[in-house]
Amino acid sequence: MQARVLVLLLACALMVAIGQPILREEGAATTASRTQVEQAPSAEGDTDSQPEVDGGLATDDDAHSKPPVSKKPQPAEFEPVDCTKKRCVALSFDDGPSLPTPRLLDILKNQKVPATFFLVGQMVKWHPKTTARISREGHEVGVHGWNHADLRRLKPKDLDWQLHRTKQLIQQATGIRPTLCRPPYGASNKQVLKAEKRAGLAEVLWNIDTQDWKIRNAKHVRNSVLNHVKRNTVVLMHDIRPTTVDAIPQMVRELKRRGFTLVTVTQLFGTTKPGVSYLDWR
Repeated sequence: MQARVLVLLLACALMVAIGQPILREEGAATTASRTQVEQAPSAEGDTDSQPEVDGGLATDDDAHSKPPVSKKPQPAEFEPVDCTKKRCVALSFDDGPSLPTPRLLDILKNQKVPATFFLVGQMVKWHPKTTARISREGHEVGVHGWNHADLRRLKPKDLDWQLHRTKQLIQQATGIRPTLCRPPYGASNKQVLKAEKRAGLAEVLWNIDTQDWKIRNAKHVRNSVLNHVKRNTVVLMHDIRPTTVDAIPQMVRELKRRGFTLVTVTQLFGTTKPGVSYLDWR
């Protein structure tokens, strides 16, 4: 009898000794699974992959964070300008926001000049804080499509989605409702203009193309502006290019020295009309 009890006690002790580690491992595995689920990024359409910029992933401290929502638009820091009396130039930047954009914003702030940024929806999603800073520091924000697609080649439903989704994200990040659009590549037609009108967006192109996307040299970018600038010019550049950012300090100083006033697109044109194209370079 005593032997039988002893066997039973030994069996229970063995089960406890084996069972406890197993339970601990299962608990750890369960915790790890929950952590993976909580950290997994939410799916949002079939094109929400992280975009690449200049050969690297467009990540910064605000990647994966939700865009902050501003209840009220931030006031611009720049005084109104009468471009009928001033020699105005509007610097505009496409394809951002991206990793070089904060450095560009530092330069513009130091030089006390505004600019206009035509933003890609995917980039706004990955850089909501930079997007908010652009607007907060008095710069103008516009729509540049969701993923830099040629808008002429899209079905009307997809075209509308590209414009409205990008406009929505910009407004969530800045509190500002964009009124301007620059179609990627400057590629537009009647269908694109109709979609822009439905989205409440005026189309803004340019009359100086620095070709900084092709020739990545600060001196070239600077000279392409200074050699062709005239009154009421809109300059096309890309803030995803570090060489473009390098060109801005001397460019701005020389434009000021020549008597030009740096403005946003809206300061240059005044009130724009949705579905109307301004400065058709073609």
